Amino acid sequence: MNTKNSRSSSRRGTDATPPPLTPIRVSSGRHPFELTFLLGGLVCGIMMILLDALPRSLVLAMPATVEWSWETGLIVAGLVGLAGVGWPGQLSTGLGLELGAVLLLGANTAMYAIALFSMSGMAALTAGTFIGAVSIGSSWRCAQIIGDLRRLARASLANAPTRAGTP
Repeated sequence: MNTKNSRSSSRRGTDATPPPLTPIRVSSGRHPFELTFLLGGLVCGIMMILLDALPRSLVLAMPATVEWSWETGLIVAGLVGLAGVGWPGQLSTGLGLELGAVLLLGANTAMYAIALFSMSGMAALTAGTFIGAVSIGSSWRCAQIIGDLRRLARASLANAPTRAGTP
C-alpha cells in the first residue's frame, strides 16, 4: 500500500465523511411592523430636524441635547435597521445591525413614552401606551434576534470543518 497517497488523501479530507448539516430556523427577514416602525422613525427624525417640529411633551421634558440625541437616534435606528434587514452579506452581520437598530428604536420610544407620561400624566394614556407598545415590541424583536444569533453560532460550531490530519 502506498502510504504517501493515503496520507495526502486524509489531509484533504476525501476519505472522511463530512458531518451532516444542521438546519436552523432564523426569524429574520421581512417583518412588516418592524420595517414600518424603522422607516417611520427615520422619516420622523428627518422631519423633526428639518422642520424643527418637535412634540411639545418632548420639548418640555428634555434638554436640547437630549432632544437632538433623540432625533438622531431615530434616524440612525432607521438607517441601520433597514440596512440590516436587507443586508446582502453574512447573515450574522445583518442580524447584528438589525439588533442594534431595534434596540436603539426601543430605547428612543421608551424615552418618549416616559416624557409623555411625565408631562401629561393620565392625559397621555393612549399615546403613551401606544408608544410604549412600540418599545415593548422592539424588545421582543431583540430577543428573537438574539435567539437567532445563538442558533446560528451553535449551527456553525456543529458544522465547522475539522482539521484532522493537517500538520
